[in-house]
Amino acid sequence: MRRKLIFLLTIAALLVGILPVGVSAAQTSDTDLLALARYFPNTTAAFVTVRSDDEFIDTLDALLDSLRENLPPGTLPPITIRRALDQIAGQVGGSGSTFDDAMRPWLGDSFAVGVPTLDAGNPQTIVAISVADNAAASAFVQSFLDLIPMEYTTVNEANYSLYSPTDVTLQSRSQSFLLAEDVALIGNDPDALVAMFRQDGTLASSASFTEAIAMLPADSYSAIGFIDIPQALPTAEELIQNRLDGMEAFATPLDPTALLSAFGPAAFGFTVMGDRSLVLDYAQTLGDTSALQDMGLVPETFIVQPIDLSFAENLPGDVPLVVQASALGPSVSTYFDALIQWGRMLQEQGFIDRAIDQSRDLGDTSYVPRFVSDMNPGRALVVGINFFFSGLTGLNLERDVLNWMTDDYAFFVRVDVNEDDETAAPLIDAGFVVAATDADAAAVTVAGLSDSLTAYEVPFSTEEIGGGDVLVLSLAEMFPDDSALSELPDDYDILIGSNDAVFAIGTRRAVSEALEPGDSLAENAAFIEATEYLLPDAQSMWYISFATFAEPFGIYAQQQSGSSGDQAQRAEAIFRAANSATLSHTNTPEGDTTIRFVLTLAE
Repeated sequence: MRRKLIFLLTIAALLVGILPVGVSAAQTSDTDLLALARYFPNTTAAFVTVRSDDEFIDTLDALLDSLRENLPPGTLPPITIRRALDQIAGQVGGSGSTFDDAMRPWLGDSFAVGVPTLDAGNPQTIVAISVADNAAASAFVQSFLDLIPMEYTTVNEANYSLYSPTDVTLQSRSQSFLLAEDVALIGNDPDALVAMFRQDGTLASSASFTEAIAMLPADSYSAIGFIDIPQALPTAEELIQNRLDGMEAFATPLDPTALLSAFGPAAFGFTVMGDRSLVLDYAQTLGDTSALQDMGLVPETFIVQPIDLSFAENLPGDVPLVVQASALGPSVSTYFDALIQWGRMLQEQGFIDRAIDQSRDLGDTSYVPRFVSDMNPGRALVVGINFFFSGLTGLNLERDVLNWMTDDYAFFVRVDVNEDDETAAPLIDAGFVVAATDADAAAVTVAGLSDSLTAYEVPFSTEEIGGGDVLVLSLAEMFPDDSALSELPDDYDILIGSNDAVFAIGTRRAVSEALEPGDSLAENAAFIEATEYLLPDAQSMWYISFATFAEPFGIYAQQQSGSSGDQAQRAEAIFRAANSATLSHTNTPEGDTTIRFVLTLAE
């Protein structure tokens, strides 16, 4: 019977649990959705609010039906949100009761779950439900309590009624209810419910809440969440300190509390775009980064350079996985500067000397030259990277290579299946492509690599593809006959080349199609649809085409029989249930970040 007592929490968990399957933002504005925030204090550490109107429930069921039709039989159970709600209503309201007649008359358009204060010993969770009809809600609560084998006390005040277990020893293990004109609050501390209802400083008026929510980029959502990370810092610092006590000998220069302090409040939102694209947005504000800046781990100004989607014209049209970003050269230079600054901080803090002393204390008595403790380890690492690259290629990494890699770049992967030979293993086809903002410098890079391969006596040949010189390394020739790589197809080569548009390195097919494009990814219908929902001015993007991934499974299923073929066929059907997924991100010069994940279902 106690399980019935928390039925409203069950409803909340059910809706929140199914939410990522799909939500609709068509009718409910964010202002309405956030209305329940006024009942939570401004100290609230976590808050989630979700729509509960009929349109939202119908949208969930429609998306579940669509998924069920596209997935293999039996993958999803034959249950709907309405059927689950009817079962709960039947348990609570008696046999024959349905959600529409027992709960819908009083249930409003949203509910919220929040943690008003974060106490590591006893965190409190409160549920708030919007009420459309106070009289109907009151009758429902009373009939519900009549079914509970526990005595409740009712306190009626001018603007609310409080229902709590008569035995105060049971309150911490049972739920109390506060019912007002337009809200019901549920928690296991009746005094806390009254305090929340009467409070002045609310979450809705909190600057950290409103600023984080304002960063969410969509016009409206069907679910919105808020996490006040700074509120969690005292608890997190206590837990970290407990872990570090007695471990001074292994102390690191990175103060964990400084890392936590760099995170400000965050917000997230769920919605649907274009009927089939499920969207999750996450906005993270930056907190106090002064300590991390001193360590060189956070730049004073972040690089802000949007990607150019037309760069997809240089990528093959059937690639199923693409990662695209911009400003590779400036980004690497920023990392190098951060390493040098980090090394300087280690020197100033005497960390290297302490590390040497600690190693000796642990039994390592080997001699350490004085220059080691005087060395900036970050600068040494940067010098080492440049020295290694120069020795390997004969080129200066920053001056000869990174200096012209200032625009878009992408990495892509696909799987090639031999349709004519069922015994042949699938081959990975992958490439890295970067815009040649200085075509002459890109050509010099290829020439430098050619000289280096010659000097190291690595067998290679040259070809002309797409108007540029290309270095060809045959894996079959480079490895002994008894090597597994010697069994690769003769044309499975590694190519490095450039032309007036791009520099590319990868397998033969990938590089050839990058230097001499045919049907490009920019013309792919699934890619066009997926990129429609990227963040505005996205600075990086991950793209996955599930339909393209499904093709190798389909070919393999046709080639195989028995359980192997059945499993491949099932995998193909699962992949075809969705068209694509994307992950995009933006950041401001100050470091505030927004991330968007989009899953586009099949029609």
